[in-house]
Amino acid sequence: MDLLVNNAAIFRKVDFYEINNSLLDEFINTNLKSVIISTVEAAKIMKDNKDKPCKIINIASLGGIQNWSGYIPYSISKAGVIKFTYLSAKRLAPDILINCISPGTINIDKSDSTRDNVDNYPMKRFCDIDDIKNLIKFLIMNNNYITGNNFI
Repeated sequence: MDLLVNNAAIFRKVDFYEINNSLLDEFINTNLKSVIISTVEAAKIMKDNKDKPCKIINIASLGGIQNWSGYIPYSISKAGVIKFTYLSAKRLAPDILINCISPGTINIDKSDSTRDNVDNYPMKRFCDIDDIKNLIKFLIMNNNYITGNNFI
């Protein structure tokens, strides 16, 4: 099996009036263009793989779905990753399965205090790194059908 996990990102708050060409290039090139180019190049290799299906997993963000007005360049680039996942999954199925994961607040440091309130989340806790790792593991090891989905 061939596998690609796209997990590149720049994440930082940007004031609306600071958005410019250079800043947009930085976010779009890192967060979106790298996903597109690496997927196209990987697909060229994967399409001839006889050990099907090959898999691509894109890491986007809840910011690509919700309106995070303080993170416009980030949110736009991650929305692009989600849309690219849908389009490329339709184009490359059934030989290459492509899915996306869009986590919200991730609890990286258990002692870290965050601006978000866990009561606003359905599970009453933040996403843990293990939650993401387990979903990636499922999509790699146990998925031979699901494609073109964004897991939130």
